[in-house]
Formats: sequence, C-alpha cells, structure tokens
Amino acid sequence: MNLGPADKNQARRIRCASYLSQRMYRQLGLTLVEVVAAMALSGALLSLVIIGASKNASQLKSAYEKREATQLLDSFLAAWVTHDFALSALGDVSEQNAVPVMCSGQYEGAYLADDIESATYVVAVESTESRTFEDIVTIRVAVYKAGVPNQRRILSWAEVLAPSVR
Repeated sequence: MNLGPADKNQARRIRCASYLSQRMYRQLGLTLVEVVAAMALSGALLSLVIIGASKNASQLKSAYEKREATQLLDSFLAAWVTHDFALSALGDVSEQNAVPVMCSGQYEGAYLADDIESATYVVAVESTESRTFEDIVTIRVAVYKAGVPNQRRILSWAEVLAPSVR
C-alpha cells in the first residue's frame, strides 16, 4: 500500500505524538533519588521544628518560675518591711507567705523548715555587716526552687539595708 505525501505526514504526526506522550508519561513520576532527597529534607525540617519547640517550652517554664519567684519575693519583702526587717518577724512573714525561710549570718535559723519538702520555693535570708555604715546590715533575700538537692539556682533576689540586730 502506497501512501501519498499527505498520508505520510499524518503517519509521522501520529508516531511523533505517540513518542511525545510516552516521554511525557515517563516524566510525570519521580525518581527514587528525588523521593529520598525530599524525605531527607522533610526529616531535617521536622527535627528543627521539634528542637525549637522543646527549647521554647523549657524557656517558657523557666520564665514562669522566675515570675512566680519574683512575686513571692515582692510579697515577702512587703510583709517584712512592715515589721522593720525584725528577726522576730521572720516566722510570721514565713507563715503569712507559706514559704520556708532559711537564714544565715546574724539571722541564723530556719522557719517552717519542716515544710521544706512540700514547698515549691524557699526563701534564703543572708545578712552581713556593712563595712561602709555603722549599725547597718546588708540583707540579701533570695528565692530558689525547693526540692532540687545540691542545686540552689536563685530565681530572684534583692538586697536590703536594715538596722543591725544587736
């Protein structure tokens, strides 16, 4: 069967279209290398998101603890200043704020020390004689997390100048 020039062109177009459709069909899928590369990239991105979220959660917890400790310190000092920072008032202030107080220096002793196991925070009161002023003591009041043995990470603190206890 002899095909004329028009028929030859039509046959060529059909073969070309068939070839192009096969080629396009093969290019629609992904190769194994592309799939593995995409999985590796998505795994790396997912690990970065998880690490970032865990860091954010720990920073949020630390900020929450510091905020609570600062509020406790503020209420503790506000109650103690009404008693003119008297040593005898530490027990009352400790009970009022429901927090154990550990003292050193001139204010040696502990108040509500039996509750230290169940407490969330502990207030540490340390006093030192002032070298600059006579009859003045520097009192450092610090709040730290209770229940962490051998670790006293101070969350909040303040220093107060008060009359000496003699």
